[in-house]
Amino acid sequence: MQTPPPHPDSQSDAERLLGIVRDLARKLRLNVQDAEHLGLGHLLERDFGVDSPARVELLVRIERELGAKLGEKTFVDAETPRDLLRQIVGTVSAETSAPAGAPVFAEVKAYHPPQAASTLIEILDWHVTRHAERMHLTLYDKEERTENIIYRMLQEQARALLAVGLHQHGLSSGDRVAIMLPTGRGFFAAFYGALYAGCVPVPLYPPARPLQIEDHMRRIAGIIANA
Repeated sequence: MQTPPPHPDSQSDAERLLGIVRDLARKLRLNVQDAEHLGLGHLLERDFGVDSPARVELLVRIERELGAKLGEKTFVDAETPRDLLRQIVGTVSAETSAPAGAPVFAEVKAYHPPQAASTLIEILDWHVTRHAERMHLTLYDKEERTENIIYRMLQEQARALLAVGLHQHGLSSGDRVAIMLPTGRGFFAAFYGALYAGCVPVPLYPPARPLQIEDHMRRIAGIIANA
C-alpha cells in the first residue's frame, strides 16, 4: 500500500512542536544536552518530564505559537509529541480546506468594560448589569459536548459558593484557596467565589494518570507551599 504524502507543513510543524516541548522540558528539569536528544517518539512524561500540571502550560504554548486548538481528550491521552503532531496537522488541514473566503470563526461583537475596572470581579459585575443573559463561556467535555455559562449564572454560583462554603470555613481576605478541579462549571464557580471572598485562588490541575500520582502530589505540595 502506498504511503500518502505528508502534509506540506508537517515537517515545519514537527520542528516547531519539538522546539516548544524541549524548551518546556529544559525549564522543568532537563539540561540542554538531554532535551536536544529527545524526539517525536519520546514519552512526554517519562522522558520530557511533562506531567499533568505542565501539560496545561504546554497546551497554552502550542495554541499561542502554532495556532492549533487541541481537544481536551486528545491532549490528555497523548503519550508522545508525535501524538500531538497528528492532531495539530489535522487541525491545520481542516482549516485550510475551507472554501475561499469562508470564515473560520464566527464574528462576535465585543463588549469592553470601562478602563476603571481593576479586578475580574468588577468586570464580571459590569457584564451582569448590562447583559446578564449573554454567554460568557463554552465548555467542552471529553465527548466534545458543549455547556454554555452565561454571566448571571457564573455570578450566582460564585456567590452561592462564597456564602455556603468559604465563609463557613472561616476564610478571610488575603487567604489562599487551593482549587483542584477539572475544567468545568465547578472550577469557575470556585475561582470567582474565592475572588468574591477577597481570597487568592490557586488553581491546581488534577492528576491525569494514576501511575504518576506520587510525583504529581509532590509537585502540588510544592505549589501549595509557595502559595
